[in-house]
Amino acid sequence: MPKNRSTILVVDADRSDREFLLALLRHHRYVVLEASDYWEAVDVYRQHGSCIDLLLTALALPGDNGYELARTLVRQDDGLRMLFVSGVAGAEVSPYYHMPTEGRHLLNKPLRADEVLERVRHALGLKRPQMKRVAAQRG
Repeated sequence: MPKNRSTILVVDADRSDREFLLALLRHHRYVVLEASDYWEAVDVYRQHGSCIDLLLTALALPGDNGYELARTLVRQDDGLRMLFVSGVAGAEVSPYYHMPTEGRHLLNKPLRADEVLERVRHALGLKRPQMKRVAAQRG
């Protein structure tokens, strides 16, 4: 894949939202990879990890959540940038990961093309957000 264009891994179980993102990003000349769940995303990352610049993932995913997916991939690439999508403002999982529930790293559904493109451009220009795990173990 050419490195002169940014590569984005789009992960969303909602087919219509995923197809919207794929078409929008490809139209704007991004290289786009896709997955519909946590495990498929991990597999895609294993195949293309060194080429992926941005993880654009839904928070709610089959297999595990988008924050956990980001944590898994960041262990392999601490420069990976992230953008999260939520169908519900203030996602339940956020306090566990100490991530703000609002901000430029989070898109809320319904998705708007102009907002998606602005956030993608912003995310590609920034360092990744910090994700800290609390001392308590998951139950």
